Amino acid sequence: MPRTIVLLLLVLSLTAAGLGACQSTPTPAPTMDPAVLTQTAAAARTQERGTQEALQTSQALLNITPTITPTQTTAPTRTATPTVTPTITLVPTRTATPLPSATITNTPSPYTCRLVSQVPRDGSTIKPNTTFTVTWTVQNVGKAVWEDIGIDLVQLGGDKIAVQTIYDLPRTVKPGETVDLQVELKAPETSGYYRTDWKLAIVDQGFTFCPLYVDFWVSDR
Repeated sequence: MPRTIVLLLLVLSLTAAGLGACQSTPTPAPTMDPAVLTQTAAAARTQERGTQEALQTSQALLNITPTITPTQTTAPTRTATPTVTPTITLVPTRTATPLPSATITNTPSPYTCRLVSQVPRDGSTIKPNTTFTVTWTVQNVGKAVWEDIGIDLVQLGGDKIAVQTIYDLPRTVKPGETVDLQVELKAPETSGYYRTDWKLAIVDQGFTFCPLYVDFWVSDR
């Protein structure tokens, strides 16, 4: 017979023997002291209260509303406002309209002359202290008649070397005619350059025309 079965049968025999012994000899019930029972009951109540308090504390701990730690909200990042670039509208430059050029119309004066000849010629050399005559031959090329009454030959500038500064017009000169205008000058003692300026003038009107001049050198060589 295998060893396993033998051991199992042995265990069953011992178990049966133990149960038989317990049934044949009854164990007397222990006698409890009333004071011990009272203390035991009080201790049980005390333990029960402690257990209940512990249970309530546990329930309270379980019922504690958890404190919610606010989650730190990250402040939204400020979006940079785009800079608006102003649109520059170029105003067209106004082109200045040029003003019409003034047309200068030279209306020829009715009193106009043309120099035909002059004696002595400009730049001539004259001896010091010499009196000499200057003759201008001029032509009336205007439309007005040069009346001998009212028109004179007058010195208006230059060196004061004329024997007199005003001369009568020798005669009336019609348009297209020529006339000899003469003045008498005296060369100074000092060598050098000299000049005199003359014009025909309508004295009562303060009007002058036909400018004439003569220049020369004074020298004893």
